[in-house]
Amino acid sequence: MASQEGSLAIHTILSDRYSIERVIGEGGFGITYEARHIQMGTHVAIKEFFIAGKCIRQADGQTVAFQGIKPELFEKYRKRFHDEARTLFKLNNPHVVHVHDIFDANGTTYIVMDFVTGRTLQEIVDERGPLPYEEAVNYIAQLCEAVEHIHANHILHRDIKPENIIITPQSNVVLIDFGSARSFVHDQEQRHTAMITMGYAPIEQYTSTSKKGNYTDVYAVGGTFYFILTGRKPEAATDRVLNDELVPPREINPKISESANYTIMKALKVKPELRYQNVSDLMSDLLGGVTESLDEPSISAEVMPVPVSNKKPKMLVWILVAAVVIIGVGVAIGFSLSHKEVPDNVGVEYAAKYNGICSKCDEHLRMVNDDRFFLNFIEIARDLREMQTYEAQQPFTDFGLEPQSGTYMNQYCEKIAETKAVLLEKQKEQREVFDSPDNIALADINRKLEMLDKLLEQARTGDASNIILPEEMRKE
Repeated sequence: MASQEGSLAIHTILSDRYSIERVIGEGGFGITYEARHIQMGTHVAIKEFFIAGKCIRQADGQTVAFQGIKPELFEKYRKRFHDEARTLFKLNNPHVVHVHDIFDANGTTYIVMDFVTGRTLQEIVDERGPLPYEEAVNYIAQLCEAVEHIHANHILHRDIKPENIIITPQSNVVLIDFGSARSFVHDQEQRHTAMITMGYAPIEQYTSTSKKGNYTDVYAVGGTFYFILTGRKPEAATDRVLNDELVPPREINPKISESANYTIMKALKVKPELRYQNVSDLMSDLLGGVTESLDEPSISAEVMPVPVSNKKPKMLVWILVAAVVIIGVGVAIGFSLSHKEVPDNVGVEYAAKYNGICSKCDEHLRMVNDDRFFLNFIEIARDLREMQTYEAQQPFTDFGLEPQSGTYMNQYCEKIAETKAVLLEKQKEQREVFDSPDNIALADINRKLEMLDKLLEQARTGDASNIILPEEMRKE
C-alpha cells in the first residue's frame, strides 16, 4: 500500500516495536499514524514531528531532513513537540488522550499515544446538525471533567474546539491535540505565544503577555457548547470587543433551555472577570438551572485585561481631571479673547477637553508596539476622530489655541509603520518555519498586517474623520 506524500511507508518499523499501519492525518507540524505494537498486538497513535513544506525524506524513505529552514528554528519547534509529550504524560484522566512513550528516531521525534476510535464533535454536528440538549450537555459535562483535570495540573489547553474533541462509539468524550497547551499560573501575566482559533479563542489569547487563567479555557468550552446546540460557531472575540454583543443561542435554537442559554452567554463574555472562573462553576449553574440577569457590574479600568475603551461614559471624567491639571496652564498660555466676549472658564473647558483627549492618544501610542496593538488602534482612531469633530466647532481659533491633531496624526502613522516593521520580521521568520494557512501564527500576523495597511492608508490623508476601522475591528 502506498504512503501519502512525505509520510512513512506502511509496515515501517519504529523503535523496534511499532509497525505503521496507516496515516490518520497530516497537519502543519506533524503526521499522525495508526500503528500496531508488534509484541502486544495493541493499536496506538504515533505522532511524528514533520513540518509540512520544510521537511523531506532522505533516500531511505525514513530519515527526516529539513530544507528552507534554519537548523535552530527546526530544533526550536521540535523542542515544543517534546514539551507537548511531557505535558500529556503528566495527565491521567479517561477524557484526556494519554501519552505512553516518546522517542527520537529518523532525525526527528515521535509521540506514542492512545489510539482513540470515534468521530470529532465537528464531524458529528456537520452531519447531523445541532444536537439534542440531553446529548450535548452529556458531552459538555465530560469535557468539563477533562478541563478540570488539566487545570488542576496547571495546564491550559488553549485550543479546545469541536475538532479536538473525539466522541467514542460508547459516547465517551476524549480531548486531544495538546500541541498548544502551556503551563500557567491562574490570573497572572505570562508570556504564551498567541493561539487563535476564531470563535473559540478568548480575547486574552490574541496577546502573548496578557493574564491567563482557568477562565481562558472556559471561553472555549462555552464556544463549543454554543456550536453543538446551534450548529454555528460564535463570533470572534475581537469582533465583540466594543460592545460584547453575541446572538444568544436560544434565538437560533428555541429548544435550548434558559439555564443553558444563560450559562453559554456567561462563559462567552469577552471580559475574563465576567466569565465563569472555572468549569465547576459553569456546570453548577448549568445543572442548577440558574437564569439570572447577565447585565455587567460596574468594573474599574484597572481590571480590564486589554485596553478596551468606552469613551462616552469616561469623557466627563477626562474633562474634569484634565481641567484640574491644566487650569493654571490654560490661563498662562494667554487666550486671545479680544474679538469675542466669552467668559474665561469656557476657554479652559475647551482646553481641558482637548488636552484630555491628547493625553489618551499619548498613552495609547506608547503601547501600540505590544501584542495588543490592534485594540489600541481602536482607541487612537476614536481619540483622533473626537479631536477632529471637536475642532470643527472652532473653539481653538476663537480662544487663540493651536490645534495639534496633525502632530498626533503623524505620530499615529509613524507608530503604525514601526509596528508593521516588527510584524514583517515576524512574518519572515514564520514563513521560514512553515509558509501555509495551517501556520496559525503566520495567519494571525498576515491578518494584522492587512489591518495596518488599511489604517495607514486612511490615516495618511491627515483627516481624522477618514480613519475608518476595518469591519473585523468594530461593531456599528
